[in-house]
Amino acid sequence: MIQRFRFIIIVSIIMILGIMNLYSQKNKFVPKYSTIILSNKGADMLRQCSRAAPDTVDSFFNLTSNDVQKLENNFKKVLKIKAKDCCLLNGMIKNIKNYCFQYVGFVINNKKYIYINALQMESVQDLKTIYKDWKTSPIIICDGGNSFWGVIYDLETGLFTQLSINGVG
Repeated sequence: MIQRFRFIIIVSIIMILGIMNLYSQKNKFVPKYSTIILSNKGADMLRQCSRAAPDTVDSFFNLTSNDVQKLENNFKKVLKIKAKDCCLLNGMIKNIKNYCFQYVGFVINNKKYIYINALQMESVQDLKTIYKDWKTSPIIICDGGNSFWGVIYDLETGLFTQLSINGVG
């Protein structure tokens, strides 16, 4: 009787862990092309010319691989939020697969965030020609609509806020 009870407990634990793993994988997206921008270039990254970006930043910090992993474990949640300052595609991002991403860490009121700068690519060649310094320098594009957008990721809550899509010009 005790062995059967242990068996049921072990099977139940395995099932719960499996369900938790499936749920956590639902929001996971690991971009093929992403890079961490160092904190000394953070202010440059937030100087967007045709979309809103955080403007009350206290400081910047260098992201760790653990910070990026937290973001990637939740990345698909960005598809569920709506930009307040744009009307293209109802202010939502429909696909994140054809983008490269730049990340910079920043702090507001002692809370850590990641700013994500998203750049749409036609092909991998774009990373060698149009965005040739994308791994080390913030890429700022004026206009371009939903091909370029930014969003804030809260490292503590795992939520995205302030999605902002470039204007059209």
